[in-house]
Order: sequence, then C-alpha cells, then structure tokens
Amino acid sequence: MRVLFVRPGIGAGKKGAEVVRLQEPIEIALLAGQIPACLRDRVELGIYDFAVEKGAFKRGLQDFRPDLIVFWVERGQEATASEQALISRETSTSAIIAAAGESAAQADPSVFDLIYTGNPVKQLEETLMGIETERSLDEIKNKLGVTDKGFSGSVLKPMESRAIKKDGYYFLQYPSVREIHSQQRVNFNENGLIGKEVYDLRPIEEIVTDIDNWGSAVYLKDLDIFQSRERLEGLISALEERELKGTYIAAGVWGFSKWEEELNRFRDLGLKVMVLRFTLPGDPETWIAMEEDVSSLRKRGIEPVILIKDELSETDQEALIFWLKKLGEGLVVLEGEALEKNNAIITKLPLSLKIYWRWVGEFGFAEATRRQREYKKALLP
Repeated sequence: MRVLFVRPGIGAGKKGAEVVRLQEPIEIALLAGQIPACLRDRVELGIYDFAVEKGAFKRGLQDFRPDLIVFWVERGQEATASEQALISRETSTSAIIAAAGESAAQADPSVFDLIYTGNPVKQLEETLMGIETERSLDEIKNKLGVTDKGFSGSVLKPMESRAIKKDGYYFLQYPSVREIHSQQRVNFNENGLIGKEVYDLRPIEEIVTDIDNWGSAVYLKDLDIFQSRERLEGLISALEERELKGTYIAAGVWGFSKWEEELNRFRDLGLKVMVLRFTLPGDPETWIAMEEDVSSLRKRGIEPVILIKDELSETDQEALIFWLKKLGEGLVVLEGEALEKNNAIITKLPLSLKIYWRWVGEFGFAEATRRQREYKKALLP
C-alpha cells in the first residue's frame, strides 16, 4: 500500500512565514517511523511538503496513487489543509484522507475521512492494518473509536504550586506516580526530588507490599536501592515474584551501568526513569563513566533525569551544558542553590525529541505540544 504524508501550505497572505517553515518536517518523519515492523515491507511512503514543492500537488497524487493520505495540520493551517484535502479527494477518489497534528481536531470533518485526535501512532497503525486486511472505512472508524476510548492519558494543566514546580518534570510525564521510601522516615512530606542517602533501611518485603497496595506506579525516592547490588537484586526478585509490572521511577547512584542483568530485569518490570544527582566530575575518566551510565539507560529505553542542587560556576555550568548537548540530553531538574543561580542550564537545553515523541504516543500531538511549551515554565521560578 502507498501512504502519502502531506505538510500543508500556510495559505495566501502569509508567505512571509515560509522562511521559518523550510526546516525539515521532523514530526512527519517521526510519525512515519512508528509504522509497525510487520507492515514496513508492505508500505511505500511519500512526503509532499508545500513549503518546498510548488504547484505540482495534483501531479504528485496522480503519480504516487496513494491508498492513505495523512495531512499534518499545525496551528493556522486548518483551512488550507481542508482545501488541499478537497483537491486530494477529487484526484485520489479511492484514497482514505486523514488529519493528524496539533490542530487536527479543528480540521473540517466533512473533508477528512479520519481525524487522529487521541493516540495518532496507534490510530495510524489501525488504519494501515485496516487497509491491509481490506476493511471498510466504517470498520476502520469503529476500530479507531475503540483505540480512542482506550486512551487514558492525563491532560495536566500548567503547574500551579511552587512545591510542584521543583519536581515538575517527572510529574508532567507520570502524574499518577506515588512516592515510596525504602528507608525509615521521620518526615514523609519532603519537597526535594531525591530522598535521604543514609537512614535505617526498610525490609524489602515491606516496600513491595506498599507498592502492591498503592498501585504499581511509584517513585522509589531514596538512594539505597542503587547503592547496593544485593538490595537492588532483592527488590527486583520480590517484584518479579509478585508479578508487579508497572511504572517505576527510581533515584539512582552513578556507576550502575555494570549491573546489566539487574537493569534489564528492572526495565522489563517497567523502570521508566532514573533520577541522578549531578556532582561535577574531577577528572575526564569520571565524565566518561557518567556518559556510559547515561548511554546504558538510553539503550534500554530508560530516561535519565539529571538533578542539580549545588550552585555551579559559569565555567562549570557551560561544561555541563556542552556535555548534555553532546549526549542529546535535556532532562534536567534544579533544586536548592542551583535553582536560584543556574537557570541557564534549563533555558539553553532543548527538550529531547525522544521525550516529545513518547508524549505523542501516550497523550496525542496536541497534549505533547502543550507539555513541550509548559516544560520550562514548570521547572523555573
């Protein structure tokens, strides 16, 4: 089957904005990259970008003969996309025409057969499967309705309280996560992202019982779990024994990448994020070792969040920004002195496309884009 992705023009009277739009259509490339492996050999992809192509849309449709046409609709393009969809309808009479993107919900429903407003990755997959198995358009729509109803992502409003702002980033991703301590506590209402380093340890069975009772979407906030391979192994084994797969965030300690088996098992249980407190390395070997830790997480699909508490000098700050940009990392949370003095770390680092794309898969394009805008607001005073 042939699938054509279309990046609409911006309409008459707005040509001055074309210069801005000459960047690569990365969102379309990312969506196209999510086509499931079982279909890739049977799908031929095409992209038509009105910012580059001039006056040959009908000819392109006639030459490519698409079975599915997906318009990526950004803000301000709703009317133009609808006009271009009508041209598609006249030229490719048998093709299914769909709208995706930030403003897909505002597209004209009388023009588009399908509007991807929930989880566009899953909806595109269902559409392709429907075409492959020769389902009718109504059957495909019914399937998409089930996919949409199954979407349970939480649409958060911008951060409101100052206390939440300090932990804002990981709550933006996983709003239902409950904090669980693996050490005996005096005060359970801490605002810091990471808990205490040295305290009386709670029994593993007690921790796992808390996870079982509170729901397996938890943040293991204390550092002891990754300070001891034996304790980490004990926790993982207990979680496996009770089959407690879920969403896990854990406070980590640098140097864990050598524990490959335990990382793989924890990932399989649902470890999504590891929060790592940054201390400026004293030598090149330590920078390299930290880079290996970050790469070890990334290759397993686990996100590293870098927590910075201590104020950094301007030179050290620039060194850290350079290092994070080299690794392609943009997940940084500031606390304490760093929150007041080192805001540039947040303002100069872009939000990773990997994060943005996972939000797209879980929450839809509109919510992912809103979160991208709110990200820095949530972390900075």
